[in-house]
Amino acid sequence: MLDSIDSSEIEKTIEKALSQIKEDTIKKETCILIYKLTDICKKARMFAEMPGPLKNLAYNALSIQLFQRTACINKWNKSNIISIVNKSINHIKLVIRMIVDLAEELHDSDKKEAFYNLMGENHIVMANSYVLGSDSFNFIINKLCKEASIKQLNHNLSAEKALAMLSMQNQIKMCSRLQRALNILMQYSSTSIASDKNEISDLNATKLKISNDDIYSLQLLKQTSNLDNMSDFLGNSVYKSIYIKTKTS
Repeated sequence: MLDSIDSSEIEKTIEKALSQIKEDTIKKETCILIYKLTDICKKARMFAEMPGPLKNLAYNALSIQLFQRTACINKWNKSNIISIVNKSINHIKLVIRMIVDLAEELHDSDKKEAFYNLMGENHIVMANSYVLGSDSFNFIINKLCKEASIKQLNHNLSAEKALAMLSMQNQIKMCSRLQRALNILMQYSSTSIASDKNEISDLNATKLKISNDDIYSLQLLKQTSNLDNMSDFLGNSVYKSIYIKTKTS
């Protein structure tokens, strides 16, 4: 499955990560390794044959698969990790194939496109990706704040309050703050988040085409990352929170 990828690049990435992983840094180094592996797969256009809207879904789902499978590793070595990457890619391709097969039953091209867009904008997948990789995502959010000279949120703002504020409309009142934050992460996670923390010095809001209000939504999401039930909330209630009824004329 990795035939289309430069095996030496994969091996060097894994070897570097293994040399840095220690008991007290395993979570951080594993997170960096997973996003680097996902980035390598993206550069190799691993899912190039998939319909456009499903590609981001595939890469975000790949990250989740890698997180889940590496969590079960008893012995960290290169062959184990390569095996995990292969199994994860095979699993994602199988899932996407099932989605495509379902779409083929829709003979109307507009309905098929709408179905692909709906599946491609899967906030549940991105929400779970955020929970698993929150350390790296939060580093990015902090950097965006610094680059835009935006102060950190008040430390007295509770995670529960931030969660409630995420359900409110954003400044342009097109969607909830949670939906906007997840949209941004879905769009840029496979590019900006995939890099090592020392390799994103040029990251800024202008490059990502996001506003200060967008950064505020990301800050609120970051404020909730320490909630004990954050994963349950995002897994069970995210759609109830991101869809806001708009007035019809």
